[in-house]
Amino acid sequence: MSKLRILLLFIALGCLSTLMAQTHYSSRVSIGAKGGVDFSRIFFNPSVKQGMLTGGVFGFQVRYIEENHFGLIAELNWEQRGWKENFESAPYRYSRTINYLQIPLLAHIYFGRRGRFFFNAGPEIGFCLGSSTSTNFDPAKKYPTIIYVYGGPHAHNVDARWNYSSRGWETYMAEKGYLL
Repeated sequence: MSKLRILLLFIALGCLSTLMAQTHYSSRVSIGAKGGVDFSRIFFNPSVKQGMLTGGVFGFQVRYIEENHFGLIAELNWEQRGWKENFESAPYRYSRTINYLQIPLLAHIYFGRRGRFFFNAGPEIGFCLGSSTSTNFDPAKKYPTIIYVYGGPHAHNVDARWNYSSRGWETYMAEKGYLL
């Protein structure tokens, strides 16, 4: 019976010291805003020659610090991503901008005595809000067009090589301003 009392005493002291250890730190809430510039591009397969598209990033953040080295972060961000295609010698220009609403929910873990280091990790939910296209290609204008028929029952043209969906003739005609 005395061993049980000693065990219960140690458990009670352990719980009491844990409760006392958590009373010295007070939680705090921080609210802020952020903004910046985003450079993005999309990878296609087969590849498309493209440059970086410049977009904006703006958002709000709420940080709740509960423990000495742990907190939670919730953000609401608007972000622009997309791509800008490079046509080497053709007179065409095309870019696509996609607007997103990003909602990350992060665990904020920080540490260090001389410096403050931190680590954020957690899920992010994203919603596509819409997109826009910018081009100098006028749909009302008539362009010279070549229709290239691939295959058929009487003629096939399957090559036994990998050419990234572009043959020399198609590239030459596109550079001369023809639509293929």
